[in-house]
Amino acid sequence: MIRAGSMSIILPLIERLGRGAGRLLVGVSTFVVVFLLLAGWRAGNMAGGTWLPFIVGIVAAIPVALFAWRRRRLEAGVKATQARLSNSAPASGGAGQLVVRDDAEAALTEERKHAIARERSQKAMAESAQLRQTYLPRIEAAQRAAIAMAGGVDNAPYLKDDVRVTLIALVGTIIAVPVSVIFLITALFLIL
Repeated sequence: MIRAGSMSIILPLIERLGRGAGRLLVGVSTFVVVFLLLAGWRAGNMAGGTWLPFIVGIVAAIPVALFAWRRRRLEAGVKATQARLSNSAPASGGAGQLVVRDDAEAALTEERKHAIARERSQKAMAESAQLRQTYLPRIEAAQRAAIAMAGGVDNAPYLKDDVRVTLIALVGTIIAVPVSVIFLITALFLIL
């Protein structure tokens, strides 16, 4: 069952699973858009040519560049969180001395952890239930819930950027590839 705030777990998983595919998408779309810009420039400078392929290339470059930048920030945020979590070591007294706690102190610590988890879960549910008057309100609410569940953006830096913008840039990048190919073929037809 997907619970409020589960984006704080799901988003890093999706990023890790889609890391190669995201890089491939950015690479292919950048390649196609750059060639469209070059061919569009050439087609626009020809006598009787048109600037339309070049203009389409500029428009297509916007979501591609935005997605590449956001994907890189998301990847860096997930890696930073993984590094922080993997560097968390058991409590030690310094100089290799292990701190021994009695059962009462350990129970108190566990109780405190459960209380924090319950509090975060309640905040996450409250955030996910509150839909604001904005575009893609459910995604925005899910991001706020994920931030609450993680205990703030300091604990989950990959949630700092607005996920809605990243998703729109992703869709724009996916659309940019076939549109750019069509206009690239058109520009090449005009040039040759």
